[in-house]
Amino acid sequence: MKSHNYVHGYSDREQERLLDQANTLAELLHHDTFYPAGSNVLEAGCGVGAQTIILAQKSPEAHFTSVDISPVSLGTARTSIEQRGLLNVKFVQLMFSIFLLNLIVLIMFSFAFSWNIFESHLKH
Repeated sequence: MKSHNYVHGYSDREQERLLDQANTLAELLHHDTFYPAGSNVLEAGCGVGAQTIILAQKSPEAHFTSVDISPVSLGTARTSIEQRGLLNVKFVQLMFSIFLLNLIVLIMFSFAFSWNIFESHLKH
């Protein structure tokens, strides 16, 4: 897919590399990552779902909404989640906007972001 200038590209090899990288660093980055039951977690820029898999497995009672600009990446992420039998993730294709860029900055400071703010923005 070449309609978006993603820095890493969208090749099968690059998707495989991203998944391998996430698995290699999972314990280092996510050894203490856990979302309480009933939490609503927004993952902006989920890509091929490499981090999504780890987060959803570590917090099976949380609900994840993972968004990305690329339908190809979302398809890969969805397949990976389905292959693992995870039912706590939904995927949304969303073009990046000023709202989403601001949202990413907020997420950098806090992994616990209120879904209500994002949901109300989608309704407008």
